[in-house]
Amino acid sequence: MDVINFISKAPGLPNATVSDPSSKYQHGCEHYANGPRLHEYLQQIGSLMNEYNAFSVGEMPWVNEPEEIIKSVGFDRAELNMIFNFDIVDMDHGSKGKFSPKQWSMSDLKAITNKWQSFMHQNDGWNALYLENHDQSRTVSRWGSDKPKFRNVAARMFATFLGLQSGTPFLYQGQELGMSNIPEDWEMTEYRDLETLNHWKKIIASHADDVHLLETTKQQYRLKSRDNARTPMQWDSSVHAGFTTGKPWMRVNNNYPTCNAAAQVGDPTSVFEHWAHILRLRKDHRDVLVYGNFSLVDAQNEDVFAYTRRFGEQTILVVANFREGEARWTMPERVDVKEELLLVSNYPDLRVEGRETVLRPFEAFACRRGSIRAQRL
Repeated sequence: MDVINFISKAPGLPNATVSDPSSKYQHGCEHYANGPRLHEYLQQIGSLMNEYNAFSVGEMPWVNEPEEIIKSVGFDRAELNMIFNFDIVDMDHGSKGKFSPKQWSMSDLKAITNKWQSFMHQNDGWNALYLENHDQSRTVSRWGSDKPKFRNVAARMFATFLGLQSGTPFLYQGQELGMSNIPEDWEMTEYRDLETLNHWKKIIASHADDVHLLETTKQQYRLKSRDNARTPMQWDSSVHAGFTTGKPWMRVNNNYPTCNAAAQVGDPTSVFEHWAHILRLRKDHRDVLVYGNFSLVDAQNEDVFAYTRRFGEQTILVVANFREGEARWTMPERVDVKEELLLVSNYPDLRVEGRETVLRPFEAFACRRGSIRAQRL
């Protein structure tokens, strides 16, 4: 349910608070995001959904407080099953909005992930796990690397990072293939999304001579424009990637001859088969991966995102190197990896030197710990 928290407006439709004096129009979300009758309406919707034993997910922008979100998705609230929040996908938005630059930080990503994973588990809520959708660009280009030598391994790293968290994973079309953003050499004439085109017209009208700003803005479009998610689905290596025999609304991404579904299905090293393996793991280890708790490991590390999932005597450790370079990661406790039950990895082996694991570019793995030494591979 798109922007479902906008269905109740403040009575009298008051003017927006002036937050940007330089803009003719102000946001005004304080008057329509989580309005006064929101939960009354959501309970009506929830009651109807319950008659059909139906599943519901709502999108809720401009609400960052878990205490507010839980009112909509708490088990005892009978409103929605889960919601898409915007904390992660907004973390690289600059001070002047989506298309202004900001370097995201690992500390921000860890704080956001830990906040939602812990709060929902402790308060009988449920997470919707997503990084991509029709409004968000391709993960591998935005936060990883879509260079040919890294695209596959980076996409599989993100699959491991996201897919083993608590909640329900959502994959957007092409994410399971590691589809990437619009190529850098595409001109502005290739873009179709009104959000991008209107923003560009505004920049041209007010700063036509600011070459640096224009180039910086185009770089932000390449990172975050919605058009990045709206290029045709890449089915095979035929004309238009097999999407249509007609003329698509946008050109197909240049990499479709190698990045397509036909080339990946059945290939054990592909992004598609890696995602399939991740989803099988969720079913095979349901207690710990679906219902277990979440704990950050080595929270101060700015290169490696590591966490554990625990349920009873079972523990699964997940480790992901988010960088294009090698990272040396020290286990928080002495672990003989050779005796661990390795569940998934995007490299053919693990490199361990004493207590250190040498993580190659975008390397990620998960291994089961605890009472598992009798279950060696």
